[in-house]
Parts: sequence; C-alpha cells; structure tokens
Amino acid sequence: MLLDRRRTLDIGDWELNRTHWAVKDVDLIEFLREQGLAAAGETQEEDAGLVDLPAPAPIQISPTTFRIPDEPIDPTLVSVMMPFTREFDGMLEAVRAGSREVGLVCRNASEVWDHDEIIQDIFALIYRSRVVVCDFTTQNPNVFYEAGIAHTLGKHVIPITQDIDALPFDLRHRRALVYAADNAGLDELRVKIAKRLRRLLELG
Repeated sequence: MLLDRRRTLDIGDWELNRTHWAVKDVDLIEFLREQGLAAAGETQEEDAGLVDLPAPAPIQISPTTFRIPDEPIDPTLVSVMMPFTREFDGMLEAVRAGSREVGLVCRNASEVWDHDEIIQDIFALIYRSRVVVCDFTTQNPNVFYEAGIAHTLGKHVIPITQDIDALPFDLRHRRALVYAADNAGLDELRVKIAKRLRRLLELG
C-alpha cells in the first residue's frame, strides 16, 4: 500500500532505502480518510476521548552476577566510587563533609567488608545508597563499571572530576562537578556537593 501511494505522500524512491527524518507538505489526516483509515469528520478533539495506554511497568532488575542485599535502601546513605589511592583522600573528606552538612552519611567501599567478594560489597553499597558520587578523574575502569551499576539501578549519580576532558563521550551529556585537589578546591567541592545533595533531597 505504501509503495503504491508514495507519490501522494511525497516519498521519493531514494527515501525507501534510507532511515531519515523528513517534513512533507501532505495532509496526512485527509490521506488517511481517503484510504478508509480515519472516519470522515474525525478531529483531534474527538480523538481526545481515547483512553491513554498505561505507563509501562518498571524494569525488574534480576542480576546474575550479584546478589540483591537483604538490607533495605538507606535514604541517608551517600556512597563514593573512587580509585583506592591516597591522592583521593582529600576528595573523600570533602564529600563526607558536604554530606554531613545536609544530614547524610558518606561511605566508600574500603569501609565495607560483608562478603568474600569485594564486588559484592560494592554492589550492595551502591544498591543501598540514595546517591552515588563517582570520581572519573583518572578514568579508572572500576569507577566506570560502578557508575554503570548505579545508573542501571536508577540511583542519583553525581559525577566529579579534576579534568572535564577525562569524561568519555557516553558521559559528556551529563553535568559534572569539576574540582581542584588543593585546599581551596576541596573546600569548594564540599560546598558544591552539599548544594547538589540538598537539591536531590528536595526532588525526593
């Protein structure tokens, strides 16, 4: 049917072999009526009485690599995904301080040992967190992996970095907090983290 009527719909031969967007000077409603696909006299106002489809059900997460923790999600918990090196100790303390200012508790994976596998501890920490802070400064692959887990679980993720160019293409569309690792920069990070957490608490 479409091939027989492509001229009426202003569809050129080359368009049938490409995926693209195009604006056509065609009265689609009139065309549908002529084809018997819309009753004469139907208007958008008359169609307004149609029942909307129900919203799709949330995706049920059923991981096979991880075990869902028995503990519930903690609405006061902020977790930090970061490289395990001392150069990030100042950043961690700044995030802790910013979290405390808004009544939240900050933890990272080095403080958790509940399972034999460290990745299970990390997954459980992310799962139970309200907010996950991810430091992408050194493009650490573990942090990227953990950010992917957090995004999949629907967590609020706050990306931070000392170098905005450290963010890969797939994360460039997300806003990030940029900070300097000196005392002034870390204090500014504390203020920014507190402000962002306060806003996320307002959003629920």
